[in-house]
Amino acid sequence: MASTDINFPVRLLVIAGESPSRGELANLLTINNYQVQVIGDGYEGLGVAKHIPPDLILLDVKLPDTDGYTIAKQLQAHTVTANIPIMLLAESTTIFREVRRLNLRVADVLIYPLDLEEAQGRIEMQLLSSHRGDDFTHHSGITQQLQSVNHQLKTLIDNSPMGTIIWDRKLRVIQWSKQAEEIFGWSESEVLGKSMNEWKLIFEEDSDRINRETQTIFANQEKRRICINRNYRKDGSVIYCEWYNSNFYDESGKLNMLLSWVQDISDRQKTEAALIKSEAKFRTIIETTLEGVWMIDSDNMTTCVNQQMADMLGYTQEEITQSSLFKFVDEQDYPIVENYLQRRREGIAEQHEFKWKRKNGDILWTILSTNPIFDDGKYAGCCAIITDINYRKKTEVALIKSEKRFQEIASTISQFFFVKCAHSGQYIYLSPAYEKIWGRTCESLYQNPDSWLNTIYPEDRGAVINYQEKQHQNNLVKREYRIIRNDGVIRWVYEEVNIIYNDDGSPLRYIGFAEDISDRKEAEIALAESEELLRIAVNHAPDVFVIYDSDRRLKFVNRRVLELTSWSEETFIGRRDEELFLPEATSHYLPLLEKTIQTLSIQMGEATITLPNQPPKTLIVKYLPLLDKQGKLSQILGLTFDITHYKQAEQKLRDSEELFRTAFEDAAIGMALLSPQGNCLKVNRCICEMLGYQEAELLQLQCKDITHPEDYEQEVKSIKKLLDGQVQYYYVEKRYLHKQGYVIWVLLSMSVVRNIDGVPLYFIAQAQNISERRAVEQMKNEFISVVSHELRTPLTAIQGSLGLLSSGLYDHKPQEFHKFIQIALLETERLVRLVNDILDIERLNSGQVEFQMEACSAQDLMTQVVKSLQAIAHQDSITLEILPTSLQLWAERDAMLQTLTNLVGNAIKFSPPHTTVTLSAYPQDDMVLFQVRDQGRGIPPEQLETIFSRFQQVDASDSRQKGGTGLGLSICQSIIQQHGGKIWVESQLAKGSTFYFTIPMVIHTNRTDH
Repeated sequence: MASTDINFPVRLLVIAGESPSRGELANLLTINNYQVQVIGDGYEGLGVAKHIPPDLILLDVKLPDTDGYTIAKQLQAHTVTANIPIMLLAESTTIFREVRRLNLRVADVLIYPLDLEEAQGRIEMQLLSSHRGDDFTHHSGITQQLQSVNHQLKTLIDNSPMGTIIWDRKLRVIQWSKQAEEIFGWSESEVLGKSMNEWKLIFEEDSDRINRETQTIFANQEKRRICINRNYRKDGSVIYCEWYNSNFYDESGKLNMLLSWVQDISDRQKTEAALIKSEAKFRTIIETTLEGVWMIDSDNMTTCVNQQMADMLGYTQEEITQSSLFKFVDEQDYPIVENYLQRRREGIAEQHEFKWKRKNGDILWTILSTNPIFDDGKYAGCCAIITDINYRKKTEVALIKSEKRFQEIASTISQFFFVKCAHSGQYIYLSPAYEKIWGRTCESLYQNPDSWLNTIYPEDRGAVINYQEKQHQNNLVKREYRIIRNDGVIRWVYEEVNIIYNDDGSPLRYIGFAEDISDRKEAEIALAESEELLRIAVNHAPDVFVIYDSDRRLKFVNRRVLELTSWSEETFIGRRDEELFLPEATSHYLPLLEKTIQTLSIQMGEATITLPNQPPKTLIVKYLPLLDKQGKLSQILGLTFDITHYKQAEQKLRDSEELFRTAFEDAAIGMALLSPQGNCLKVNRCICEMLGYQEAELLQLQCKDITHPEDYEQEVKSIKKLLDGQVQYYYVEKRYLHKQGYVIWVLLSMSVVRNIDGVPLYFIAQAQNISERRAVEQMKNEFISVVSHELRTPLTAIQGSLGLLSSGLYDHKPQEFHKFIQIALLETERLVRLVNDILDIERLNSGQVEFQMEACSAQDLMTQVVKSLQAIAHQDSITLEILPTSLQLWAERDAMLQTLTNLVGNAIKFSPPHTTVTLSAYPQDDMVLFQVRDQGRGIPPEQLETIFSRFQQVDASDSRQKGGTGLGLSICQSIIQQHGGKIWVESQLAKGSTFYFTIPMVIHTNRTDH
């Protein structure tokens, strides 16, 4: 059943697809007087909710265009719909997991198939809840909260001062509260299911009016009505009742339910009847009284005011008439006045106090008796009879304030106040604190005024009684004594008694107070003990402790000060620091002391102090200002803490850290600190340059990220041995990956640093780049392998030829004998060339060759080479051609001849007959560019880069057929590079090759050639 706590109509938005219970749920909500809108698509429903926000949204998780979770998240993310409660509809309890996973804030969850009665109740409870954003994700929590709300509502109804009755559409009772039973006498079981005409409830004379009310209810004319009529009680007595009816209709406009609140107003009716009679009796008196009269119209404009009222406010009648009522009240009271006027518009006549603003600005307090005026049922204004209560109001306010202050003081302070009659000995007033201090009731002291004497501690009783007998001799008596409470606890009490005398000088009253000072007494004892302990502690403290007065003169110094200075205490007391020590000793700490005095705040800092016959000490100096009750400086505490040793240790640590940092950062090898998990904690510059990373980049990586995949497994095994304590450190050659992706070989040293408990803190990794060494070793190995092969080939041929000759088989065969001699000779020449080339290239690479540079003519060099090779070229039908040039180069002449001879000789070897080899030289910036072009077989593209390596030939058979060693081009490259030039080749298969190299050009100046 819908509650009247909800402002109708309540808007509900149902966003659901074609679920089986959607129609039933919508019909049920509509019948119960909710304004229901059903939307079938999720995003359409989202748009409706944003433009016309409902009070509650019922959202199905299954929608044709999306899912309910998405819509719920968007509803809660939008500022308009964020606080609208959402109830989810689903077919399975798995929705609770989804709600938790998505962190949705939902008010409740309903599971299909719906129990419509339960669903209705849970929807109503949600609308009743004052906390619309509560998360009811957990179903068990929902049920408990609904049960709690139902219990609270039932308790509220049962304990309401008004009776609550709920009628169905046929006006039969379906709920009858306990208060209704108390008002009418019938129990719920006696009236449940009956209509109001089935038992004697309605007073006969009021039945016609009640029937008219009933017709109005069924006609759906008004949803709320208030009426007053007479009713019978079960015992037959007639009572006046005030009924508050809220009517609820279904979608078709038919009555669905009637909710009634009723209260017995018989006493009020009698009072109102008496008031009407009284008003009639005194109307003539009021009309002729000198009280103020004021009338206003419906616009709050004054239509009539009598002279008495005008005089009260200090205006003339003309100044008030046709002026707004609000002109004569304070602006801050406008809301109160508006509330009163609203009650007049509602037809309510009442008497109340009213505050006016006089013409001179003073306040005028009055009592207003106001009545609304209606013309043909329309509000036309109101009339007020006004009584001046200004003096009484001021007196009341002062009296109320005074009484309130006294009661607050008496009830809240811990002191016990009393007033006692001097003649009778009876107490006139006792404050509540007596019960708290003595543990006895005030009533017991009123009945037996001397009973408090029995509570006094035996040792103190005589002195108190003696005071009691002589107290009239003094105007003021002060005393401290102990009492024993009923619970056996002993408490200290301080008491003061003042005597009030009659005109004849005799005592009239005793006015006094007493307070529990047990805590103070205990504190005094504890303070004395504490002060003694503190004095001992301060005197035996290892550091300085002093006290200054507000004039910065010493009041106290502890024993440590005397030990450090070897002075007596009298030397210090009453003197300032600058009177005792030199300026260089006080300059470090006196500014702190001065700042403490100026700011009245705690000051602390470091100071280096040199006392007589003492080495300099670094101290922490702290000053604490102590203030008196007026907030003025009374004294200053000064403390020091010697941190000399800490400072020295700190400096050593700083020096050590700086030494380590310098060694770490400037190390010639890569260094890194790694966490036990493999993260980079700190890296030096060398390892960053080695791996191509910035320091910040490397600190974001793990060891695994820069280790070659093939080496990582072995690395993990080595680290495990290190962590297990099997080894203290290890060395390994491994591969790292450069940021550009290529491999770097390093010699890695790894050790671990542990804490005092043996727990690993971090690894220290040291990496030396050995990529060049590895490359040299590889080249050396390859070189030895190739040289061994190349040397073995001619030696084998020589050995074979000489072996055959030594066997004697060819002693008588001169022709064959000469053939083998020729083979041995050729292979010997080849072996000599190979050894010479190897020696040449090794001398060049080792830097042992020093070139004697001079200016050389490019034309002369090319001409000399051509002349030396012309016979070989002619023999192979090759034409050698030189393009003329006048360029000069800066080089060693023999090295240039060797280079050109190798290049031209190769061109002749690999050129077919009747072709041309062309030599030329051209200027290129500050270099001479040589070209040797042939028309031979060419070089494959994949060999253009490797052709200058040792023992590299285009065809492996060339060394046998052409007599080459495979070192000529490598020798040329070494010569050109040591001259500061470059050598390269361009080639096309079957068309020929062109070898290029550059040599520095001779630059002619006025004085010399360069």
